[in-house]
Amino acid sequence: DGDGNVLMGMGTLATGAALFEPRIFGYAIDEAILPRDEPRLVRLAVLFLLVECVRMAATIGQGYLFTLLGQRVMQELRLALLAHLQRLPVSLHDRVPAGKLITRVTNDIASLAEMFSAGFVTIVANVLTVGLVIDAALRGNQSSGDVWMALAGPLAKAGADVLRLAAAPIRWRRWRMC
Repeated sequence: DGDGNVLMGMGTLATGAALFEPRIFGYAIDEAILPRDEPRLVRLAVLFLLVECVRMAATIGQGYLFTLLGQRVMQELRLALLAHLQRLPVSLHDRVPAGKLITRVTNDIASLAEMFSAGFVTIVANVLTVGLVIDAALRGNQSSGDVWMALAGPLAKAGADVLRLAAAPIRWRRWRMC
């Protein structure tokens, strides 16, 4: 999908710009501040400002697109859940007030929308950052690349464990509601 490509492109651009900023600082110290080359320092400051503007614009755009995508998904989910409520047996509606069911669906979808728009953006941005840092480590220094590769397995397992632990209460709650 085109939106997904734009979203990943913005995330990669924001992450690349964030990783480029320390390099500008290092170059500025080595090549402009220590030799007292003021014109070069001004050019590097302008470059840093441009890179920071690109990073901020890409981060804001990524957040906007994630929120838009999240709202689309939540709309589809809301429609599907409300259609499901209408197909449930009448006896359920006799036992449980309609307001309680609608409130439950609305609140759960609002919570999912918040998680999707805020939490998911952070997760994707952090995964991209870690991936690009690992790539830089593998390209730049073989020993640090070896350390990253040794840590990749345990970090991936820890992440999967956290996701599994976070999903268990959601599954239980969904089972209890049915």
